[in-house]
Amino acid sequence: QEEVALELCKRRGALIASLDETDGSGDTPMVAAGAKGDVTNLKFAQDKKGDTCLHLCVGQGHTNLARYLCEVGGKRLVMMVSRAGWSCAHSASSDGHIEALRVLCEVGGKDLLLMVNKDGWSCAYTAARNGHVETLRVLLEVGGKELLLRVHKDGFSCAHAAAQGGQVEALRVLIEHGGRELLMMVEMKTGASVLSRGVGHSEVCRYIAREGGADLVGIADSGGWTVLHRLLYQGDEDLACEFAGLCGKDGQGLLDAARKEVVEGTEKGTLCVFRGWPSTVRMDAGQEGGVSVSFGEGATVRSRGCCPVGSKAYYELEIVVMPACPQFGFATGKFEPFKGHTYNGVGADSVSWAVDGRRNEKWHNGRMGEYDCAWQEGDVIGLGCDLVKGRIQVSVNGDFSGPNGLVFDIDAEASGGLFAAFTGDLGQVRCNLGEAGFKHLLPSDEDGGVYVGFAELGSA
Repeated sequence: QEEVALELCKRRGALIASLDETDGSGDTPMVAAGAKGDVTNLKFAQDKKGDTCLHLCVGQGHTNLARYLCEVGGKRLVMMVSRAGWSCAHSASSDGHIEALRVLCEVGGKDLLLMVNKDGWSCAYTAARNGHVETLRVLLEVGGKELLLRVHKDGFSCAHAAAQGGQVEALRVLIEHGGRELLMMVEMKTGASVLSRGVGHSEVCRYIAREGGADLVGIADSGGWTVLHRLLYQGDEDLACEFAGLCGKDGQGLLDAARKEVVEGTEKGTLCVFRGWPSTVRMDAGQEGGVSVSFGEGATVRSRGCCPVGSKAYYELEIVVMPACPQFGFATGKFEPFKGHTYNGVGADSVSWAVDGRRNEKWHNGRMGEYDCAWQEGDVIGLGCDLVKGRIQVSVNGDFSGPNGLVFDIDAEASGGLFAAFTGDLGQVRCNLGEAGFKHLLPSDEDGGVYVGFAELGSA
């Protein structure tokens, strides 16, 4: 299909190398061809991510073009999904393109809206997370309560998504349609309540507590933390006291217990929770050495040991259960801790580097390019930092050949030293910083210097 699409574009005078290339307006060839009405043979083509011309069209809010594509492609085109399971309704809802969404609903109806991607996200979930209130209203008109109550595979609902994103108006719309029942839902994996997911957004928390009452305050996550624990961990003593007051005579006891149980961080030997909620990251000594790390909510774990400039260090991560967003790599001492939920994992800033074999991306200062490697459960990912020559190397099951091997060149002196650091969400890895023998060969040290495990290094 791609070859046919490329040839058709060339015949129209568009000399391009791939379907992902963009023209001066930022449009892909499929969108450009669609704009000219040349969609007869392009309509079912998909790019590398599996997006069709209709995905790209509605994602940019081109309503008239979307209507034409729906006419020529029909329901078959409307119901096509990307490789990640992303439907056209997801694309339109994620960016709040209401009129394009209405066009899709005319063809795909409720069946389209009830589709979920590979992570279990519905289009209502994406609209709620991004705060697109009017989009939510359109979705709920067609999808009804069945769509509203459709949850992520681990029980993460639209209300959880809106609360976590600080989207109070989106929450109001959800509660109008779903009632208190929606607020009382808890995640299957982490046990987190909608109220706990809202911590960090005072207005959202107050709205949820007002609608849900004292019952919500007492709901504990899988690590035993309630909303009071999370508020205290973030230093919001006033709001914690306010919510404890909702519990009447039991409130003070709950607050005192939370104060005793909240600590600055959770450590397990050579590792510490650096970003996220400590209560949702379980770290246990592994049977074969190292540490088993289970992620509930998204979090970043960092080594205590630091590889200094002029040295080399290595560690391994064995994937037991594939995380939703695995970003494995390294961070400098300027990589800042964060108490609570954040989407910013390793590689999201200029002081950390990561590879992601699930979404096939390299990370440094955000997404920086393709990492053409697909990890599987059971794979052992080897990560080495060479602060003699300024290199980061990666292996999969001991294989350093491309696309692995040298993945980043860095300024060793400017780094000031690197920590092992990795981000995960809803998965499990076995981390070996050198507490046990490594399963595979370390990077070649033929240029001098010896790689050591991070367990042998002192804290910076």
